[in-house]
Amino acid sequence: MKLRMIVLLSLPVLFLGCAPGRLAGRPPDAPIAAEPAPDPAPSPAAVPSPAPQAARIDFATQIRPLLQEKCSPCHFAGGRMYDRLPFDREETIRTLGKALFTRLRDPVDQELMRTFLEPPADGLGGPARP
Repeated sequence: MKLRMIVLLSLPVLFLGCAPGRLAGRPPDAPIAAEPAPDPAPSPAAVPSPAPQAARIDFATQIRPLLQEKCSPCHFAGGRMYDRLPFDREETIRTLGKALFTRLRDPVDQELMRTFLEPPADGLGGPARP
């Protein structure tokens, strides 16, 4: 019984001592000779960062499916609100703007919609915002 307990208690020590990425006899902080040294990054002051550009959000593939999930059946074909507020039309969504956040409560969904509603950085393409 005593031998069994010693064996069972020593197994975790063996597994911890042989963790992946560690070699026996080498201290954990010692560098591995085969790994190349990382290139020094340029200082932030030396290289100006470009202005962040908003990712282009596609209405048909990203916004419409989200709205179908959250706002069906009322705001899609055959729904009681479709005649007044058809959510399958990009113009309706751009007109409503952030008022849609009353139904889109998930922060990820709101950020996607917020990015979609932003005017393009280059000023080209996409319908004009009211």
